[in-house]
Amino acid sequence: MLDAEGHPLAVYPYNEPVTLPIQPLRKPTDEWLTVPINLPGRQVMLRAWQVNVGRVQLYLLDSNDPLNSPRDRGITSKLYGGNEELHFLQELVLGTGGWWLLQFIGA
Repeated sequence: MLDAEGHPLAVYPYNEPVTLPIQPLRKPTDEWLTVPINLPGRQVMLRAWQVNVGRVQLYLLDSNDPLNSPRDRGITSKLYGGNEELHFLQELVLGTGGWWLLQFIGA
């Protein structure tokens, strides 16, 4: 968003996935595709989503999985916000997770 002077504002509304044109990406077994990422001393599960935008599929990854700790569930909640550690975690899980997701979909 932009403020009255035209400066950008970061806005993070809560989005309920069931109200959006988004669906879980499914494995051939119809299970929700999750991508495990190993971090020091723990594993973070990323849920894969698919959004159909016209004739294009957009794929998203989300760390808000009940199997993750509350801290890890927030890794993908606000991109480009937070401190350097959070930025590093976002780059790590989304970069690595994105690579694995591309392998899965055959891209």
